[in-house]
Amino acid sequence: MAQATVLILEDEADLRRATELALKSHFKVVTVANREDAMDAIARGTVAVAVLDIMLGQTYTGLDILKLIREKSPTTACLMLTGMQEISAAKTALQLGAKDYLSKPLDPDRLISCISQQLQNQDSQSTIKALKAALSDGGPELIAKSPAM
Repeated sequence: MAQATVLILEDEADLRRATELALKSHFKVVTVANREDAMDAIARGTVAVAVLDIMLGQTYTGLDILKLIREKSPTTACLMLTGMQEISAAKTALQLGAKDYLSKPLDPDRLISCISQQLQNQDSQSTIKALKAALSDGGPELIAKSPAM
C-alpha cells in the first residue's frame, strides 16, 4: 500500500524541516511555506491530511487556508498547529472543520498518532461508503436450500 501524503504548511523554515524529518519515515510528506503552494498541492488531489500552522505571519492565516481546503477538498483532514496564545483560534478552527489541533512546541509522536488516526477514519469512511453503495444496489442475493425438516 502506498504511503499517505501529508501536507505541512509552516512558514518557519526550521519548524517545517523538523516536522518533515519527524514524519518522513511514516508518510509521504510535502512541505510548503505559503498559501499558493499549499493550494497547488491540494489541487493535485493526493493530500490525505494537511497540517496547518494557524499563525503564518503573512496576509492570511491558517484559518483562511483551512476554509479553502474544506471547500476544495472536503475529504482532506486538517490538523492545526498553535501556540498557547492562539487557543481561541484553535477553537475556531475546530468549528470550521479542523479535526484536531496540536500545541507548539510540537510533540512528534502525538502528531504521528493524530495523522494515523485521521487516516484510519478516512479508511473507515471509505469502507462504510462502499458497503452502503453495495446495499443500495440490492445487496447480495441470499437464496439457500435445505432439506425439509
